[in-house]
Amino acid sequence: MYLKRDWRDEYCVGDIAVYDDSKPGTLNDFLTAPDEGDLKPDVVKRFEEMVAQAQQSAGAAAGNAQQTAQDVAAAAGYARAAEQAKNDIDAALTGTLKMANHLSEIAAAGEKAQQKSRDNLGLKSAATMEAQSDIYDRTKGRLAIPGAFGFGCAFLPEDVIRFDTKSDFLAWVRNALPGEYSVAGPYDIIIPDTRFEGVLSIRWTDARPETTEPRYRAKSLTFYGINGPIYHTRYCYWPISRLTGWVKINITTEDIIYRIVASSVRNRWGDPDIGGLIIAAYQGEADGDKVIRLVRGQSYRGSRLGPVGISVPSTPTGTYIASPQFFITGCSEHSLPGSYCALSGGPDAHVSGAMPGLFIRTS
Repeated sequence: MYLKRDWRDEYCVGDIAVYDDSKPGTLNDFLTAPDEGDLKPDVVKRFEEMVAQAQQSAGAAAGNAQQTAQDVAAAAGYARAAEQAKNDIDAALTGTLKMANHLSEIAAAGEKAQQKSRDNLGLKSAATMEAQSDIYDRTKGRLAIPGAFGFGCAFLPEDVIRFDTKSDFLAWVRNALPGEYSVAGPYDIIIPDTRFEGVLSIRWTDARPETTEPRYRAKSLTFYGINGPIYHTRYCYWPISRLTGWVKINITTEDIIYRIVASSVRNRWGDPDIGGLIIAAYQGEADGDKVIRLVRGQSYRGSRLGPVGISVPSTPTGTYIASPQFFITGCSEHSLPGSYCALSGGPDAHVSGAMPGLFIRTS
């Protein structure tokens, strides 16, 4: 080892022994480390490249660390925003729907809140209505069910209302409410010559206070029979409760023929019923009338009409001319019931005796 004084004189002060197995970091280790002069040029170049690459990697790592720090900061911002949104949502939902509580919050908020919720859902007042207990339930505020009040109802056997007599039927009609009903009754009892089985439609035809009892309401009844006939009548409550009489409204050609030809009162004279035709003799307004006219289209009292019979001589062969004879029954002997409209006659002809003609009964 040499020591130098200033920059000129150099003195040897002794020797230092160095060993190859010295521990790293010791003076011996430092003294035995190779320098540039001890390494080959290619080794030194390779070492320099490794140092440059290490420096580049360190720079990239520093840049990544900076970007990562920015990403971490952004993520933290997102987390804070999400937390704030959660807090806002919690605040907005306070006092609103909680499915786990079966919407009890709305019920507790009162009727206005409930109606507002229904409006928001597109549900109007029908959402709060109870359905009818049956098709004839008329409780106000009830929701109608299919077949309400009998309209469009597919009736079942247990729905049929049965009547045995006209009085039973009238007593029921007296208090019946508007609607359609399945009805049944014996043949020829409720409606003449008709099987009374089908649907009866009842309508109130007057406008009166709601408190008016059903028996004091004018009613229109239409019967739709199982075999096709349709009949109509009216219920009147003044002066006494009654039905005006059934009128068939889907009249066929056969009905017309039957009404004209076969309609008659059941007595030995065969007097016509309403709609029936008859040849009768008009005998004036009163006994002893000397100016008797028969005018087509005018009305005549049945009490002034008597039945007429016509006879002529006959022979079994050939064609011949015969003068008819009219057999007229006097009004005092037998007159016709009801009122009639003349289907023959004219205003210019008049006689002092009876005037035969064709009549149709109108009432």
